Amino acid sequence: MHSRIAGPTLKALVAASMARLLIQKAEAFSGAIGDPARPGVYREEVDGVTLTTTNFVNVVEDDVESRLTWEIAHPLWTLRFSERRMLESGSFEKAAPYSAALEGDLIDAARFLGLPRELFFGALRADGWTAAQIAIERLRWLDLPYARSGSTLNVILRLL
Repeated sequence: MHSRIAGPTLKALVAASMARLLIQKAEAFSGAIGDPARPGVYREEVDGVTLTTTNFVNVVEDDVESRLTWEIAHPLWTLRFSERRMLESGSFEKAAPYSAALEGDLIDAARFLGLPRELFFGALRADGWTAAQIAIERLRWLDLPYARSGSTLNVILRLL
């Protein structure tokens, strides 16, 4: 376990969150971005966040497969999300589980993705984080400084 790399439980939550987002925004992503039938690379930067999609379309005998990778690069974290699809009956259908990788400031990324706080911390527990590590991350989630005095610490502990 490394505190700047998402473990398997958190990666599964991220993959589910991204899949939900892509399904909700499917119409907005029509055209060059997110179309499994169009190979190539799309890149755009908005407010310091860079979105890059890369789509490889392979034709092997009678099978046509697409591997679409989304990369969201923020100054504090990077998220990569991949989906694999096969051409069946004229449309690309999901062919494999989604995969996700998340590195960097996990809290900032979780906030960006809209993950609920307790779900995020439950994923950290499931991924083997210690109680002390989770407590520090809870403080970071609240944007509170580390406390040295007893009275300040008591206030912070009540918030946790």
